[in-house]
Amino acid sequence: MNLDEVLQFNFLGFAFFATVTGYNFVKYAGIAKLHHMSLTESLRTIQIFSLVSFVILMYFTFIMPREVLLGIGCLGMLTLLYALPVFPKANSLRTIRGLKIFIIAIVWAGFAGILPSLYLDSTITHLAIIQTLQYAIFVLAIILPFEIRDVKYDASQLGTIPQRIGIKKTKVLGLALLALIILAEFFKSKLEIANLITLLIICLLAALFIVGSKKEQHKYYASFWVESLPIIWFGLAWVTTFLF
Repeated sequence: MNLDEVLQFNFLGFAFFATVTGYNFVKYAGIAKLHHMSLTESLRTIQIFSLVSFVILMYFTFIMPREVLLGIGCLGMLTLLYALPVFPKANSLRTIRGLKIFIIAIVWAGFAGILPSLYLDSTITHLAIIQTLQYAIFVLAIILPFEIRDVKYDASQLGTIPQRIGIKKTKVLGLALLALIILAEFFKSKLEIANLITLLIICLLAALFIVGSKKEQHKYYASFWVESLPIIWFGLAWVTTFLF
């Protein structure tokens, strides 16, 4: 394993265990709370796995450059404020009217776009800015099927997009966001055919899911198929790199 491979492994390990730790914290901290002794077996397993992931994350954290630590510090703070009830009236950032999906998009995009640039170049490059914007817009777009699904459950004070503009306009908004992602690709200093083809395919898939989303969805429609789009994107990027 050469130096470049070691550096890449270190960042990927850091990114993986930070993602696992952050996601499980946001998803299960509210469920577990202080009832650690009465957790179900499955939740206890998740809790132990999260603890192990956090310990491994600490190892990778100590070998990350300062720029990456500053970036993850900002994103980590947003994650904490998103999950923890620290505000007297709003409880947490996720309960502030209309803010939830933008916090999710910022954290996702910052992690996928900004942190790699800080790790590789110690600065935020022009390419990183465009890619971060694309990732943020993509996350906003693929959240919409979840918003449509949950419109009958969400409290009215959340002010979700379907609650504000209706389901039909929400779908139109989602398609417009996907069009912006494709348009942004042409503002990169170098247009690569493999990246463009990958982007067109993933945006087409996302568009189909957005158009097909409805209040009464199959339980795996959003929670599995839509959530799998980033993994499909990764797979497509890997395949097209070899083909073109």
